[in-house]
Amino acid sequence: MVQGAQNNVGAKAPLLVLLPVCALVGAIWGLLQMHVLALFLFIVGRVTTGPATFRQVRMVLAWAEVPHTVLVACWLLGAIVFGRLFFLNPEGLGLNPPPALLLGMLFVYLVSLVAVSWSLVILVKGLAEAQGISAWAALGSLLLAGLILGVSVVIVLQMVVTLGAMRHPSQHFSGVR
Repeated sequence: MVQGAQNNVGAKAPLLVLLPVCALVGAIWGLLQMHVLALFLFIVGRVTTGPATFRQVRMVLAWAEVPHTVLVACWLLGAIVFGRLFFLNPEGLGLNPPPALLLGMLFVYLVSLVAVSWSLVILVKGLAEAQGISAWAALGSLLLAGLILGVSVVIVLQMVVTLGAMRHPSQHFSGVR
């Protein structure tokens, strides 16, 4: 929902459309993220002699997302109180928003910070427990998995851009002979 607010989806659709779409896209994206991150954490754990199964790693990730349920409640409350305005980026649109809206958004962002921090604690401690390693080693595994995932994404994106340029070279190099 944060991404939707930053992209001003409140200006593009009514609230009764926004909420179900956010729920559907969020559920699909969340499950995809959880399984991909679980795979990378599982692989890093196997390489670093961690005994956890893929199922255990996925379960740790699922438990780490529990604090985010508070965020959903905050966004729903904000949507009920402020309507579509809650899904707008006032600075990006040059609007002068009411102070109550700014306070509501500030509250949601502060709750987001707390929820993300608490999720990280649950993730690191849960991963340490599942892998039978220290919390520092679990944090290292998490960082290594994130690094590998990030590099993989960059490589795939570079391949897509390169293949796209090869398929349509005239669009990328028009005027240069």
